[in-house]
Amino acid sequence: MSQESLRDIVMIAILFVFSALFFYVVFELVQRHRKNEVQREMRGRLLEKFASAQELIEFLQSPGSAQLMNTISAEDHAPARDILRAIQRGILLLLVGMACLFLHFHYYQDRDNPLLAFAVILSALGIAFLISAAVSNRLAKTLGLIKQTRNPQQ
Repeated sequence: MSQESLRDIVMIAILFVFSALFFYVVFELVQRHRKNEVQREMRGRLLEKFASAQELIEFLQSPGSAQLMNTISAEDHAPARDILRAIQRGILLLLVGMACLFLHFHYYQDRDNPLLAFAVILSALGIAFLISAAVSNRLAKTLGLIKQTRNPQQ
């Protein structure tokens, strides 16, 4: 296999990876937007059911209202899941960046190759996601959003 054909294969693979990442991000944003729209519509319909402010206050003071309001809240309050998602993204971006860096140094050692720029950008984004996850974890534990668990064997 010649050097030129190997370069073409690598560039097509990189294009495929970037396209997949782009579509993944767009898909996730669309899903989040749809979920928020459904929750907003549900809250609006719920508020329309009450004829007066007094009925709404009585409903909000009932024991079942707190549970219902928690199920239709606008945000999914799961900081641990969000932190894990940031760690996953950080590791993925860092690994793809390192793979691009490896390909650059192994196959393309000229300075005009855009592969080095992709490698640096992806690696930096991956490191930024990991730092963000670490800071978020620390803040969530400090604010009491995540309970600190201790290993009982220690």
